[in-house]
Amino acid sequence: MSTRGNTSAAGAVVAVAVLQLVVLGISTAVWITSTMFAGNACDPNCDWSGADRAGILYFVVCVAMSLCTAAAVMHALRTGRDAGWVPLAGSAGIVVGLLVSLAFFHEAMS
Repeated sequence: MSTRGNTSAAGAVVAVAVLQLVVLGISTAVWITSTMFAGNACDPNCDWSGADRAGILYFVVCVAMSLCTAAAVMHALRTGRDAGWVPLAGSAGIVVGLLVSLAFFHEAMS
């Protein structure tokens, strides 16, 4: 049963989740611009499967952090407990995932 307190808590989580969406958009733009033309310089010697694994890692981290935020919204809606820290942690997880994935990608390209 959804009460006013429950929707208020879920609304707070959704409000913080907007920050996570901004971080996701910016980090995806960084990923695309950092990887789009990186293979031209090392074309015969690149580890393309390693580069693909780095891209998959970034995608999986983004999906996992988004699913955690969605679960926090559902939890807040059902219990009325504010879980606004989850999208903040998700934002940090996306940034860390981007940095780790870029490190793997650049290693595969060298």
